[in-house]
Parts: sequence; structure tokens; C-alpha cells
Amino acid sequence: VEPNGDISWSHGYISRKEDVGMLPNVVAVPAAQDMAQLPAPQGEVACIFSRVDNQAFDQNGVLHAIGTDWGVAGYSNPAETGKVRLGWSRDAANYYSTVGGHKVGDARQAASVICANSHPGANATMWSMGAPK
Repeated sequence: VEPNGDISWSHGYISRKEDVGMLPNVVAVPAAQDMAQLPAPQGEVACIFSRVDNQAFDQNGVLHAIGTDWGVAGYSNPAETGKVRLGWSRDAANYYSTVGGHKVGDARQAASVICANSHPGANATMWSMGAPK
């Protein structure tokens, strides 16, 4: 957790906002396949995302932890509540759905569909125009 209250994570661990000022112990990072067996350092929560299908992502990752206030509330899209901000390259802040069509520069809806726990339907997606020139 940064001094300004922002949450940061590394290697599958995320600190809670109330732990501001608490520095985790630095440990060697294991191979990705070993992450599920590595216990979270004291004061931290293991957030090990493992699957997504066409309808929803699992409830083990960072977005779910933030969106549920660490499991004490139902899921609220953290992009919509302002708990996370997504940064975009200039070609990527775009949104598409069969209801509204292609929307260039719609960073709000692009972020919302990326951080939604369950898919909103209507073939909604964030899309990119390709590598910026």
C-alpha cells in the first residue's frame, strides 16, 4: 500500500488499505506454478487468479478481493466505484457492444467491462485499434 493509500501488488499478493505503512518482508519469488502453494506473508492476502470462462472470472484474484472489500460485501465493479483506475495506450480505450456499437475513446465502459466479475452480455468488450504508431 502506497503512502497515498493506493493499493499495489506483486507476485499474487496484495496488501489491505488499512496496512498503510506496513512493509512486507522481501522474499524470493517462486516459479508461477508454485504460487498456489506459497503462503501469503503476514498481514497480506494471497490473490491467486486461476480461471475465467465466457461468463465470469473466479473469486480468487485481486479484482474480486477489491470488489468485495476483502470478502465482506457483495461484488461491486471496482472500475465503477473508483477503487481501481485502468490506464490505456492511446489506441485502446475503446468499447463495443451489440447494443451501442463501437465507441472509440470510451475508457469508462472499457474499464467497466474489463473489471466486471460477470460478463454484461451483448458481446461487450474492450477493443484496440492495434499498435500505436
